[in-house]
Amino acid sequence: MNAKILANGILRAVAILVSVALFLYFLYGIQSVLIYLVSALILTLIGNPILDFFKRRLKFKHIFATIATLLLFLLTIAGILMLFVPLIISQGENLSLLNTSEIEKNSIELIGKISVFLENHNIDSAKMLKEFNITSKLNFDFIPNLLNTIVNTVSSFGMGLASVLFITFFFLKDKALFIEGVKKLIQEHKNGK
Repeated sequence: MNAKILANGILRAVAILVSVALFLYFLYGIQSVLIYLVSALILTLIGNPILDFFKRRLKFKHIFATIATLLLFLLTIAGILMLFVPLIISQGENLSLLNTSEIEKNSIELIGKISVFLENHNIDSAKMLKEFNITSKLNFDFIPNLLNTIVNTVSSFGMGLASVLFITFFFLKDKALFIEGVKKLIQEHKNGK
């Protein structure tokens, strides 16, 4: 092999690897959009029979059948959430009553009492506490951080749900356009264009 062919092959391989890496990075960057689209497609597949029921049996116009289908989805989601809301509220109230500084102070007092007990039984508690370093590991400040994380997760879920329902609305509303577009793509692929 001559050096020019070898160099071209290496450059082509590097270009392909860089292209694949950029494509994967692009997919990673838009992963939330892809998740929204896949979720919307799944809801559309679930909603199509409901949409057809509203159109054929109840004689709804297409746009009203689409809105009724989305309202049915919203009511189902709200019903599921309402099962958990009372539990979450009661647990939130219980967590808000926690006094983390008092718990930390009581824990340190308990460790002190344990060390007195151990010293009364001729066990070197200072050495044990120093080895385990228990007092520095006691930190109950994670509870507010946990609550903030939960609130952020709920708000992200709400935004995602709104996005998915918005996309689903248009998938259901323009179902015929999507089907026609997919048929054209499949036909062009079969014809080798």
